[in-house]
Amino acid sequence: MVTLLFLSLTLLSIIQIVWAMRRASGIYEYPFLSSLVYLFFISTQMYVVWRDNIFDEYSVIRVLIMAFACQFAGYIGYTMPSSATIQVAPIFDSRYLKYFAIGSVLFGAFFHYQLLTLPAEMVENSQWSGRSVAFLFLSKPLFLGGVIAFMLSLRFKDRLMTIVAIVVLSFVLYGIAIGGRRGTMVEFVLAVATVLFFVKRWTVPRGLALAAVPLGIIFVNGISIYRSTIKEISRDVSAGSFVKLPVQIATGVGAVLERWDECIIPKRGIELENAVAYMEVISANGNYDFGTGVWDLMVHRLVPAQIVGSGIKESLRFGVIESTAQSSDYKRLLGSTLTGLTDAFQGFGYMGAVYFFICGIIMRRIWNAAESGNFTSQIAYAILLRDSLEAITHNSGYLFVGLVVVWMFLVLPLNFIKRLSNSGTNTMIKQQNFKPNPQNALHVRSGNLRRP
Repeated sequence: MVTLLFLSLTLLSIIQIVWAMRRASGIYEYPFLSSLVYLFFISTQMYVVWRDNIFDEYSVIRVLIMAFACQFAGYIGYTMPSSATIQVAPIFDSRYLKYFAIGSVLFGAFFHYQLLTLPAEMVENSQWSGRSVAFLFLSKPLFLGGVIAFMLSLRFKDRLMTIVAIVVLSFVLYGIAIGGRRGTMVEFVLAVATVLFFVKRWTVPRGLALAAVPLGIIFVNGISIYRSTIKEISRDVSAGSFVKLPVQIATGVGAVLERWDECIIPKRGIELENAVAYMEVISANGNYDFGTGVWDLMVHRLVPAQIVGSGIKESLRFGVIESTAQSSDYKRLLGSTLTGLTDAFQGFGYMGAVYFFICGIIMRRIWNAAESGNFTSQIAYAILLRDSLEAITHNSGYLFVGLVVVWMFLVLPLNFIKRLSNSGTNTMIKQQNFKPNPQNALHVRSGNLRRP
């Protein structure tokens, strides 16, 4: 039974990848990217857990069924026919967009600096809390502003926006190089690629994209090897030294390539071990949260304890997942995740796959609007891709938190800018900005969104 389910999960991933690659734009869409995650993260770790015979067969079967249900639900949600009609994309005055991009970068940079000044022990582990969570949340506009500046520089060849984009994106690359953050690296690559696609319609040849997948998987899964290698080297390098940075990077990359086999098939499936152990306890105790886990995540990420007080913040949480951990003898490795499969199962059992059904619907709606030329949706899609994938690897509520962040730092300001643009007198600039490109637009027939 385990073999059948494992092969079914793998086959489903391959079918979705092939389905997405029928179109050149398919490699930027949610089904293709999420299938890569299921194939090279969920399936490979499940294989290791099964191979090592750590848990009983029924516990492994439970997780495989949940993984299959979540992946299939995400695909069904994404491919559901849409009855929405295309609306005329809002027109923005490019001057206000430039001010907004610069303001976002400066605002986010200030709080990112505050994050960097925190003690190392507060930021080196992945279980952030307190000030680190608050500063991380408030630093989000830094990357968002950089993406907006990058898009404006491509559309208008604006020198100032080009400089801002280069500074921000270089800063992000430097952070990836010295910190080895997997999520930041994925976010950077996806954002740059999608912006180039939306603005210039540049696509990676499908054959090249498919051939590059193994190399990308090696570096994404091998980031922990890179990070540990960099930390070992940095102990011998004075703080703030840039002289040996190329050597550090080369050594880290070399370590990843030397142990490439561990990046494809890891020695341990730590995250899926967590999933199997927690789901076993949840199933035995019937300790379901009925959706409150997503609320707890939003409270943790969005409610600042420094303002409302830690007591009030904790009173807003239900804490069901913590009670599950306390009722289990299994000890989770610090820094590892439970995967989105676990908290989705914690919510409604196998019916928790509805989270990924909703994720699929959301990502398709945003993609449709972005393809029609909507500037806000194009930026939102580039930013939310990371959250949609981490909903699988980390927590199914990540996309919902990301939607709140995008609404606060992108949608609300752009709605205000739209009003300023419509009330202004700079008609020439307004008329040339962000109207749907006929080549980019979707055909509208009988009120339905369809591709050319």
